Amino acid sequence: MPRPPADIDTALTWVKDGEIVEPGILAFEATLATQKETVATLSGGEAGAGGSAGLQSVSQSLSRYLANNAGEDSPEAALTKRKRWLQRAYGQEQLEISQAMTPCASPCTDKAIYEGNIPYLRQRQSVLKLEIRSWNALFDDWKKTRRRDIVAADTVLEPVDPAGVGEGEQATIARYRALMLKEVELLFSITKLSLLRIEAIMKGLDGSEPDAISGATKKAG
Repeated sequence: MPRPPADIDTALTWVKDGEIVEPGILAFEATLATQKETVATLSGGEAGAGGSAGLQSVSQSLSRYLANNAGEDSPEAALTKRKRWLQRAYGQEQLEISQAMTPCASPCTDKAIYEGNIPYLRQRQSVLKLEIRSWNALFDDWKKTRRRDIVAADTVLEPVDPAGVGEGEQATIARYRALMLKEVELLFSITKLSLLRIEAIMKGLDGSEPDAISGATKKAG
């Protein structure tokens, strides 16, 4: 699972013009897409209770997962709140620093204005470094938080061969596997959003795209 970059320079080699270009990340995305297609082929018939002990364990574990992760308690809702909070907090800091700077056309040719803005540009870079650390901390914490549910699913799904059950039971297995792939996608979304934010903020720092921060938020938030 690709994690957020450790620093600004690394991030800028992983993304270009709002698109991720890092080969390892692209390969991971392709593998994830293949796994989703495989799960989709199992989604036939009505979900069944399952007759064997293994299938009953799958059904019971799925029921517990759904009960514990519904509505506002859903992983997607919870992670969205945390990502938005992080974006707002650091975005506000960047905005306040930008507002303290003296306006100057890009590229800035007024030496006095340019030199006067240098301390603010350094502040913005410092805030961005803190934000990168926060994305990595969120990634690690979210991975740890969701580990129990993923391990529980793997434990009951691994022994069951979908080819050896009927369509109804396959639908139950497919639903559970699809939910676990969604868990993987959510963790991965932290990495993707962090990359787009970093590139956008750096564009704002060099003046090439003044509203890049909000643009990245809209695209990947």
